[in-house]
Amino acid sequence: MIFVKEEYLNATEGYWCGDSGVQESRFEDDEVGKLFKSCQKEFGKCAGKVYVEKNGGRSAHVGWLFQKACRYTDTGQKYILEVWITMHTKEPKKKTKYFYKEVKSK
Repeated sequence: MIFVKEEYLNATEGYWCGDSGVQESRFEDDEVGKLFKSCQKEFGKCAGKVYVEKNGGRSAHVGWLFQKACRYTDTGQKYILEVWITMHTKEPKKKTKYFYKEVKSK
C-alpha cells in the first residue's frame, strides 16, 4: 500500500492550515498513477512536484503540489488552496521523550 500525507496551505494568505498525518491510502504500490489522478480530481491542477534530498545529494520525487480556487464559508471570498501530497512506504516511526520538571525541596 501507498501511505500519503496531505499538507494544506492557504496560498493567498500564506499560512499552513494543517495536515492529515501519514495515513494508508487505498492505492497499491504499483498504482502511483491512479493516486495522482485521484489527487488531481480532488485537489485541482498539479502545480509542481515534491522532492526530498537523499544521501549523496541526490533528489527523489516523492509527491506533488496541487492548487485550486476555493471560497471561505463565512465571507464567500476566493482563495487559493495548495495541497502538498507526499508518498510514503509505511507509517513514520515515533519516539516520545519526556522532559520532567523536578520539584526542588527548600
